Amino acid sequence: CLEWLPIYFGILKSGAIAVPLNFRYTAEEIKYCLILSEAIAMIFGPEFIGRVETIYDQIPRVKTLFFSGENRPSFAENYDRLAANCSSETPQIKLSDEDDGAIYFSSGTTGFPKAILHTHASLVSACYTEYKHHGQNRDDNFLCIPPLYHT
Repeated sequence: CLEWLPIYFGILKSGAIAVPLNFRYTAEEIKYCLILSEAIAMIFGPEFIGRVETIYDQIPRVKTLFFSGENRPSFAENYDRLAANCSSETPQIKLSDEDDGAIYFSSGTTGFPKAILHTHASLVSACYTEYKHHGQNRDDNFLCIPPLYHT
């Protein structure tokens, strides 16, 4: 979804931990990842509605479910309304390279997905590796997005 980038970078900038999930996960895998990561909020789009609907009452730690898109389910808050009322000012939060930034999960091909905790430094390192691999220069524009569901 188009909202993914500002959501992802907003989470990182706020000092919270982003937990991107594979859109192919089953409802049970989504529940497992949310419980293991100790997530307290979830933002999801139309492709997740059916699976989230079957588990939302089984993930009590997740206090708020935000839905981005048309035909919002009744159990979720409206992400677009929330985003419309947010400040665009940079949060005054001090972060270090060694602060945790994201939990990525493996694809789960041999069982339930495995969690991999990344610091801000490891996320930047992934971007640097992509930069070196593709040989960009200062005149290029490049967006580095590692896979959402594994390292």
